[in-house]
Amino acid sequence: MFFSIKKQKKDKTNIFLSNHKNKDDVWKTIKQFLKSNNEKGKEIFDSYVVKKNHIDMIDPSLSNHEKQNKRAEIRIRKFRIKKLKSLAKKNHIPFTTPKIHLNRYVIVFITKNIKTNFIDNPRCIEIEVVSNKVSKNKYENEIIINSELDYNNEIQWISPYRESEKIRYEKIMLKNKLIKEKHEKMRKKEIHKRLKKN
Repeated sequence: MFFSIKKQKKDKTNIFLSNHKNKDDVWKTIKQFLKSNNEKGKEIFDSYVVKKNHIDMIDPSLSNHEKQNKRAEIRIRKFRIKKLKSLAKKNHIPFTTPKIHLNRYVIVFITKNIKTNFIDNPRCIEIEVVSNKVSKNKYENEIIINSELDYNNEIQWISPYRESEKIRYEKIMLKNKLIKEKHEKMRKKEIHKRLKKN
């Protein structure tokens, strides 16, 4: 599952998801991350969200060798948990099975400097949606930012699903590079003019 959010001319958003609240939640989460990093003067240029696979899920697109490695990884993890549980029981120590995150997502986003119009490189953050019970039959979702991720690593598994997005982001980065080069030429030209006057 993924959904996209794109900035529109009238400062509205277009989202390919039925729930309007989710769109606002994603924007608020990115803003919260920027605030915690003390990044001021940035606006969200573009973003999309991709759901992370369950820890025990084996991607059918993997090669047979990669599938075997994944199965081995699952077996090792389960064996370690079993061993720790047995050791805790033997020593009369309480043991809690490590939580398997079912509602983890990756937000991929690009920010833009409001003053210079420079577009930043794409970034990723991992979030988790936790359902909290607020009354007998009512639950509310809470978004927790787990960590910032390496974009180059994450795009490796995201890109097969978002190949067109990857190409579009590359075009944005190229455009940004050209803008920076243009500004640099103008700056050098301005310095040269000032030197001539002096």
